[in-house]
Amino acid sequence: MKQLILMRHAKSSWDDPDARDIDRKLCERGIDAAAWMGKWMADEGLIPDHAIVSNATRCAETWDIVANCFPAPPPVHFEPRLYSATPDDMLAVIREKAIGERVLILGHQPTIGAMAAAMRVDPPPRSELFQKYPTAATTVLDLHIDEWAEASFGSAELNAYMTPNRIA
Repeated sequence: MKQLILMRHAKSSWDDPDARDIDRKLCERGIDAAAWMGKWMADEGLIPDHAIVSNATRCAETWDIVANCFPAPPPVHFEPRLYSATPDDMLAVIREKAIGERVLILGHQPTIGAMAAAMRVDPPPRSELFQKYPTAATTVLDLHIDEWAEASFGSAELNAYMTPNRIA
């Protein structure tokens, strides 16, 4: 079995109107939310063997904060394709780049939420929070596969879904 963790980056800042979207940093609220989510993941034993993270600044910052909550940060691969990915692109990245039994993908909405819904065998939760997939929201999915190359849409079971406001 493999476990896939899909996380949206934490809340970013809009303070610099001249910053390119890819270069936007986290705001204070985002920094706090990333820390809450990292602590939740560590407390639940949801420490990935490998992380694949969008190359956007807000994703890299989210990852740094989350990884610092773990006893030892796992290897990370910063993947430019995740910045403007479709669910098909994201699935291709997982099949090509995922290593280990538990992998975290850290990306952007709307793709990360669409991916969380598309991977599920059962319908997604009716929760408005899941439909919106707020910043730093995290879905944990169990896949009954032996190799990441076998990952496919409609093949995963929901293990957990958490948002920062449910923790705080």
